[in-house]
Amino acid sequence: MKFALACSFFIGGEAVSTSDWEAYKQEFNKDYSGANGDEDGYRRGVFEQSLVSIAALNAREPLADYGPTVLSDLTAEEFKAAYLSGYMPSNSTLPELAVDTSLELSDAQDWTGRYTTPVKNQGHCGSCWAFSAIEQVESDAMREHGWSGTLSTQELVDCTEDGQGSKRGGCDGGQPTKAYKVLQAIGGAVSENDYQYTGKDGTCSIKGRTPQVGVKSHSSVGRRDESTMKSYVGSTGPLSVCVDANDWKNYKGGVKTSCGTSTDHCVQIVGYGSDSGTNYWKVRNSWGTSHFGENGFMRLAIGKNLCNIANDPTATSTTVLGPSPGPSPSPSPSGCSDSPSNWQSSESESCDYYESHSYCTSSGGEGSGWNHNSWGPISKYADSQGRSATDACCACGGGTSPSPSPSPSPSPSPSPSGCSDSPSNWQSSESESCDYYESHSYCTSSGGEGRGWNHNSWGPISKYADSQGRSATDACCACGGGSKGFVV
Repeated sequence: MKFALACSFFIGGEAVSTSDWEAYKQEFNKDYSGANGDEDGYRRGVFEQSLVSIAALNAREPLADYGPTVLSDLTAEEFKAAYLSGYMPSNSTLPELAVDTSLELSDAQDWTGRYTTPVKNQGHCGSCWAFSAIEQVESDAMREHGWSGTLSTQELVDCTEDGQGSKRGGCDGGQPTKAYKVLQAIGGAVSENDYQYTGKDGTCSIKGRTPQVGVKSHSSVGRRDESTMKSYVGSTGPLSVCVDANDWKNYKGGVKTSCGTSTDHCVQIVGYGSDSGTNYWKVRNSWGTSHFGENGFMRLAIGKNLCNIANDPTATSTTVLGPSPGPSPSPSPSGCSDSPSNWQSSESESCDYYESHSYCTSSGGEGSGWNHNSWGPISKYADSQGRSATDACCACGGGTSPSPSPSPSPSPSPSPSGCSDSPSNWQSSESESCDYYESHSYCTSSGGEGRGWNHNSWGPISKYADSQGRSATDACCACGGGSKGFVV
């Protein structure tokens, strides 16, 4: 049920109506009945104050839309403690990256999905600085090396430059440049699956974990110069930035045109564009997709250093230390496969993400990592086809269990066309054979990518060439390659 406010509740200082309050609680799955005292009445009063702020922001910013969100029952102090405690200023001066500002830029640019992972959710932990930094490292590794994957944010929350056994206390804040230095000191960032996000302070535990991406260097990019920043974003890629997000909690969409000047939050610029004659930055936040803005993003007007967005823009130079996650592994011995294999929730979170965060159990229940009181049931986060994690994901009791495949038969003789796989024992960098590519519809006989190939997640087939640089389209007859000749 979508929330609709009565138009008159502000007039004469009237309190919000009971029906509007009940509608808000229903839409955002709020239940205060288990709290001590009159928590419902207290939260209703906080909500009323949020509505006053919403009205003022809508009057001041005609290009933006503010309204009730899942955060509207938090006081300013609670909101700050839970979401805006993540930035600590740094006195260090970074080298400035040379940016070619003479390039002709397109009117709009958006790196979302090309040089970014899906929107993440920091939860009630002041770890925005770590999310901003790790997202920048991911983006730069994608841009520089064609790498793909998701890196651990918890590693930065836990670790100092001292590494194993250290305790950072990262939920109390930090700074992206310090995060880069930590990754340089401890050898790089490990994968999210290997070091899962808990949203709580912990002890650094990197022993036995393999770093995937290292940081060679980090630089400032157009500090206090949005024109230079735009040249970089337009021609190269995303930027880590830190901002004043004090009045963001009720943002729902549109272009924000006013802001404070006290930096308290870190995010990532992923593009720019124009709306009704106003140029804007596209900003990726870390508060999830259903709980904030335009599916987890917001737009900020360009040109006035709005929200201090130009004060600390940074980017990194990276090195890939471990293999990128490639095509999904073969089904487990149980025979279960996620269905669809690329399922994502309404918050763009995958089956792997649900499993790594203990959101569900293999029997189809809610796991220890799922906050039912705050988020509601898992079924609420179904995809556009109505499939929830418990329908689609093996780890959550869903997926499909096909009949066992027949035993593999000997490789067939060359076809009448005279084509032979070359070499006959070719394997990709993921140790998958020509037969595997054919049986999984990863390619077409004309040399294209087949319906089973997830280009958005895995990149091009050529990326998975063998040690001799031969991809499936070079080596496999089923993929338009191989050695062709007359049958003798």
